[in-house]
Amino acid sequence: MLCEASQSIVNNTLFNFNETILVTALVLSRASFKSQIEVIISQLIDLVPLDFRRTIIFTTEAIQSNLIPTAFNTDWFIEYGNASNDYLLRFIPRFYNNGTCNCVVSSTCQEPLQIGPPDLILPGLVVACSPINGLRMSTFE
Repeated sequence: MLCEASQSIVNNTLFNFNETILVTALVLSRASFKSQIEVIISQLIDLVPLDFRRTIIFTTEAIQSNLIPTAFNTDWFIEYGNASNDYLLRFIPRFYNNGTCNCVVSSTCQEPLQIGPPDLILPGLVVACSPINGLRMSTFE
């Protein structure tokens, strides 16, 4: 999905660039034309990663704001009901940082990734409200 999104952004940007017309009041020398094109291409190269990041942030924020739980329960704990409460499901927000941050309030909550015993922490890896945010915030030391 991420590769398809990035490829789509690059393709759309190239399409828009190829459809752009350079209009000037004066005839440009070859050096001036080349200089202006280099500036336009440099701006294009700078903007593509920003567009991709904006798309990823928009997608993750839209999912979080709609309270859609992740497959790994990193944002919500689900309590399953029983016959006495008509099998009602309760979604309880996950707290991070010793209870000071939860995914309802902030999408940037995180804590070190622990696997197995409580004292086994994987350095550089974090768990966050969504798996993609956890990967983005990890340093992979």
